[in-house]
Amino acid sequence: MEMSKVESRCPLRIVVIQVPKRDRVYQPSEEDPRSYLDPYGNCSECHQEGDDDLTLLCDFCDSPSHTYCVGLGRVVPEGNWYCDGCKPVAL
Repeated sequence: MEMSKVESRCPLRIVVIQVPKRDRVYQPSEEDPRSYLDPYGNCSECHQEGDDDLTLLCDFCDSPSHTYCVGLGRVVPEGNWYCDGCKPVAL
């Protein structure tokens, strides 16, 4: 299998295809570094950031949501909390 990273040989014909080495490195754009460095920055419901003390992270997928965006007002619930997408899977 390691050989396939460098070359590919056809079993019917002896043909060697050289595969160039790829050394691409991800370079975030000017707008991207915030989301790249802080994946929990924006609420998945309103897509706004802020109110970190009222932001919940789903205990299954880590999706962030403000308490007031998911109908809990300004109260942080005790115990586990699951977003709408994970409730059927987690329960």
